[in-house]
Amino acid sequence: MRVLKGIPASSGIGIGKIFVWRVKEEDFSYKGLEAKSLWNKAKEILKKDLESKINNLSEIEKELVSFYLLLLDDPYFQEYLYEKIEDGLDFKRSLEETIEKFKKEFLSLDSYFQARAQDIEALKQEIFRVLRDESYPNLNEPSILVSQELTPWQLINLPKENLLGIVSSKGGVLSHLSIIARNFNLPLVIGIDISEIKEKSLGIIDGEKGILILDPTPLEVDRYKKLYEKVRKIQEESKLFKNYIPKKMNNKSLIIASNIGSLEDAYLALEQGAMGIGLFRTEFLFLSRNNPPSEEEQYEVYKKVGDLFSEYPVIIRTLDIGGDKFLPYIKFEKEENPFLGLRGLRWSLHEKELFKTQIKAILRAKKGNNIHLMFPMVNFSEEIVKAKKIIEEAQEELKSEGKEYDVPPIGIMLETPISILNIHNLAPLVDFFSLGTNDLLQYTFATDRTNEKVSYLYKPYHPSFWKLIKEAIDSAHKFGKWIGICGELGGDLKAFPLLYSLDIDEVSVAPLKVPMIKLLSSKVSKIDISFDKLKEEELEEILEKNYERILENI
Repeated sequence: MRVLKGIPASSGIGIGKIFVWRVKEEDFSYKGLEAKSLWNKAKEILKKDLESKINNLSEIEKELVSFYLLLLDDPYFQEYLYEKIEDGLDFKRSLEETIEKFKKEFLSLDSYFQARAQDIEALKQEIFRVLRDESYPNLNEPSILVSQELTPWQLINLPKENLLGIVSSKGGVLSHLSIIARNFNLPLVIGIDISEIKEKSLGIIDGEKGILILDPTPLEVDRYKKLYEKVRKIQEESKLFKNYIPKKMNNKSLIIASNIGSLEDAYLALEQGAMGIGLFRTEFLFLSRNNPPSEEEQYEVYKKVGDLFSEYPVIIRTLDIGGDKFLPYIKFEKEENPFLGLRGLRWSLHEKELFKTQIKAILRAKKGNNIHLMFPMVNFSEEIVKAKKIIEEAQEELKSEGKEYDVPPIGIMLETPISILNIHNLAPLVDFFSLGTNDLLQYTFATDRTNEKVSYLYKPYHPSFWKLIKEAIDSAHKFGKWIGICGELGGDLKAFPLLYSLDIDEVSVAPLKVPMIKLLSSKVSKIDISFDKLKEEELEEILEKNYERILENI
């Protein structure tokens, strides 16, 4: 028996034969007019395929297809590709450099949009696939699919009858591959070296632990068969908990909200029983266009979402753009390290008029509902003071224009260690906090989890990291503020009982995770734990055993 450790991207269990899908290598060394002709051929074939199927897809899948179509028709994308071809590069190298250019622009944004960079990489693989005229594999028996880099579009098109799970060397937890796998309830593990995995051998994929077990013992197979039945049961049982109202240890309501990035996501969150929106990413309104959205355009979208959840908070995060030249209607200065430069609220304070327009739209949309306003990437009180001054200016302008508005509760995201250590200075200026654990993990460990070379240093179960989370929750409560979590860690089924035990007030997850988290909240009990002397593996074991105990009671 051999256990290969990767990164968990979609939970679930699968037991079956290994099917290794190896991509054929092709020579795409065409240059000049032949290279341009190859691009046009690939573009038309892929567009035709995408457009023919888009109407039969889920909203999440449509989002991916729309993103691909947008890039394929983007004149700037083709212009840059042609520039590279005219510089004398062959088609393969020209496409790779164009893809890298666009990936870097997305990597300057928050973690959600950093993951879209991996979708751009996947588009490159789709272009090569259609040019190879490669068909999708036919799984003749229940199988775990192993691939160097499975693309989201390949997953959508693969027959699902015998697909038990996926192992992909490349990918990201927030990429569309992972999102779609979660939508299909398919276990997915990424970041595993597949070079020595043998075809047709028996395997077990555990999407919760992020492992692939090769040639398991009969005892291990039997154990996982029992665990599989429990997981399947929790998925079915959770459907009954959409309207359940969870309670904290003090019997107050525990808010299970949803993260969204579009109006369509909001409707899905409502259907799944979300108790409001814990993170409304507004970037979709600003991206892939030649001019910024107007105040009216923003107001209409914010108002619709706010009114959908009138009883519960809808937390609108202001534009979270990085410091690279990305928006075509904004001039950016080149930064050596955009992750540590103009990001989040810093960028908004630098682009005051664009920021003020968004603030005015949010203030207007707040009328008659429970919209909250949240600033990203805040470390110091002076940043909040400057932002509040702009809110005051927005109020004065709205008054003079005769427009009705309300001032929403104001909060900030805690995304860096210094923001948590500085809560005592930040708390008097805000109404709430939200833990943005995607970036918090990356800034705490100085590790990019989308980089396969260092992803092993990304440690969401490290006790020192949880001490930081506990510090944030305790400090927020000490100053009478409520605190939530809107990072991926909030949707981690093993981690949720620990968040509950630390007295988190709100957990915001992907829409489809809402019922499952609500079900867990009905079975959870406090874990008494001290992080001071714990090792990482000991904390993981505690959480694993606690999760198994919960499963046994469902």
